Amino acid sequence: MTAKRRLTLATFAGLLLACGGVFGEDEPAPAPDHSPDHSPGRITDPPPVVEIPTPEPLETPPGPDAPSQTTALVTAEGRRPSWAPDGLCEVPQIANKDEAFREAGGSSPGALTDGLLLCDVTMSETPPKGRKWDLFGNPPDPSVQLTIDGERQGQACASDTMNAILSWPNISISPNGKLKLSAQDVDMRRHDFAGVDVQIYEGQFPVDLRADHFRASCRALTPEQVAPRLTASIDRARQSVAGLKRTLTPEPLEDDWGFDEASANQTQRSISMVAGYTGWTDGRVGG
Repeated sequence: MTAKRRLTLATFAGLLLACGGVFGEDEPAPAPDHSPDHSPGRITDPPPVVEIPTPEPLETPPGPDAPSQTTALVTAEGRRPSWAPDGLCEVPQIANKDEAFREAGGSSPGALTDGLLLCDVTMSETPPKGRKWDLFGNPPDPSVQLTIDGERQGQACASDTMNAILSWPNISISPNGKLKLSAQDVDMRRHDFAGVDVQIYEGQFPVDLRADHFRASCRALTPEQVAPRLTASIDRARQSVAGLKRTLTPEPLEDDWGFDEASANQTQRSISMVAGYTGWTDGRVGG
């Protein structure tokens, strides 16, 4: 080995000894640096992928025949809807009252609780003071108010008839209770009072009443007898409501974009017939 090569090796060895080796004996080697290098031209690792949840699909809007979120036929908050008769004809009437009256027959329910009262009312041929009931000799428009033990149950009415079966829902009366009917003929200017009568309910029907210018025979259906009739009436009303929704076809050139008038009137009548069994405050009608 030449002197020049030995000098070079010696010099390098001395440097190692002076520096304590490549890394000092007391100092561990530094951990590798994994921090990103943002120097120009340096390719860095991509940022972590954030998974975005897939949104839930939108629900398909319900069709006209889809069941309502509420069981009520009208959203009247337990009140009589604005289109329903009030005043002298405030009590909604059931359908097929003749048939219901025959079914009621003579019964002895004892105490009647939440039953349907039906009264066959006949106006006299001769009105008060011997004059005609209505102008041009037309039949009267009887309006009859029912009172049970001093508590008013509402007025039911009919139009242009000498005889009508009228109904009242949710009637309760105990033996020895007082059943009172007050009748009049409804006219445009003034009403003709036909009389009033009170009878004691002895725990059985019929209860017969008579006054100067009307007579009545009252019977009742128990809640058990009412139930199948009510179910059928609700089904008919729901079908009518669904059919009414299908008739709504906006006409941009018309002022009124509402429902077909005839269909709307029929639907209102079908809902009123349900209320005839339950009253307007029942949740199945105006919850």
